[in-house]
Amino acid sequence: MNMAKIFGRIGDFEEMTIRPGWTTSETTYDKVDLSVRLAPKVRLTYPFIAAAMTSVVGETMALECARNGIMAVVPTQLPIDKAAGIVSGVKRQEVKRGDLEIVNEPEIINFKGTVGDAMATYERAGHSVIPICDRCSELKGLYCHREGIPADAMGVTLAEALENAGDSANPLAGVVKPFSMRSALAGTDYCIDGTAAPEVKERISGSRNRCMPIVDNGGVLRGLAFVYKHDGYAVAGAIHTYNWEERADALVKAGADVIFIDASQGTSDYQLETLRGFKKSYPDVPICAGNVVSGGALKSTSGGPEAVDVYKALTDAGADMIKIGMGSGMICLTTDNRGVGRKILRALHDLSNAREKSGTHVPLIADGGIGTVDPDYDKRAQIKRSMRHDTRSINLSLAFADAVMMGSYFNMFDEAPAPNEPIDGKRYNQSWGEGSFKAQSLARYGLREGVRRAHIEEGIYTLVPSIGRLKPGIERSALGVAMTLSNVGAHDLSEYRQMCMIERS
Repeated sequence: MNMAKIFGRIGDFEEMTIRPGWTTSETTYDKVDLSVRLAPKVRLTYPFIAAAMTSVVGETMALECARNGIMAVVPTQLPIDKAAGIVSGVKRQEVKRGDLEIVNEPEIINFKGTVGDAMATYERAGHSVIPICDRCSELKGLYCHREGIPADAMGVTLAEALENAGDSANPLAGVVKPFSMRSALAGTDYCIDGTAAPEVKERISGSRNRCMPIVDNGGVLRGLAFVYKHDGYAVAGAIHTYNWEERADALVKAGADVIFIDASQGTSDYQLETLRGFKKSYPDVPICAGNVVSGGALKSTSGGPEAVDVYKALTDAGADMIKIGMGSGMICLTTDNRGVGRKILRALHDLSNAREKSGTHVPLIADGGIGTVDPDYDKRAQIKRSMRHDTRSINLSLAFADAVMMGSYFNMFDEAPAPNEPIDGKRYNQSWGEGSFKAQSLARYGLREGVRRAHIEEGIYTLVPSIGRLKPGIERSALGVAMTLSNVGAHDLSEYRQMCMIERS
């Protein structure tokens, strides 16, 4: 049995609870592996994918996702040359695992500031190790971020924290680390400017911070050196099931690691035709089919309705992975306006069953309503004032899926391309669904503007809170997932799916 066990009738995220398993010394949260291999050459450090939405993915988001071991999907609504340009831009800047990265002008904190200032810099810039310097750039120490810093320590100056860093009883011990020129000259913890790259990499490998400041002989900061820990830069592109050939060719030539079919309903002849045509032209490029919500579907034939095995039909046509979800997204109106769709957990459970029965395995990707929670939930609200990130829905989805695709989750980060608006002293990012009137384009339908308005709107336009940079947000969510795997007693996501027991709350 390679899928989660369900006790009782499966419901929505808020109705289901994960039973704890047995945590061993080998399954503590810091030892679990959250990586997922979506294809032979595509391995993500964390099972998170940014949705193919124009309010979510642009140049900055695609690059930042790639840098942090996850993947963004470039949306179909962008012109072909722009979409291909985003993909090629990410691949052009790619760094491979084990490569040495040098940041010549790193983010720094003035040592006269407070721990709270350092925390704010971490939240804004997303760097967990930040040099502490004076106004002449002389290195005084390092701020090494960790969760759980006491609130009463926020007003402590960094100078004071560095002075008392040797006191093991100090709550800031380990959070700040004083600079020592003696250590730099001895080759431990720091590097002198001009040190050979192989030697720098060797020193970083022995550093718990996975990075090393570079200073000159006077202790002035010259840069930060990192050894890249992820498996290269992954980036994907989306195509439609109509007139897809030119876009697909441009994305593949630009270096897209995966092609996603962007269709609200993946159970169609058009989906199979696109899969077969794409695989004929690009047999070695992974393609994701979707979206689907059940393992079986009825098809009209001259002899009457005929049952179709959805999982088998898609994989036989060439699908290397399958995306699941319809109508469940926070800004999707498909189910609200037309009654079509399905609750995401039920859909995931159904497709997992179909995969289990097939005896084959292609990755399943959960898509819709995952990763965010809105305590004052109103799908059509013009401003989502209370929305925040949420790992509960991610953890429940990963009990069946290999990865999760999220839109509103990523829309809240500063890297999202959507315009930003200040309201009552807080920042909000614009957000819209690809089925909204805002996102619809005449090129997509080939109709006059007056005719286009006859289409039913299937997405909303709203504002979501801006919560800061992607890197710290992703790391917090990954920590939440890792802690749940630890609670279940699983080493990795594959074992998690086998061991996870879910029941109705």
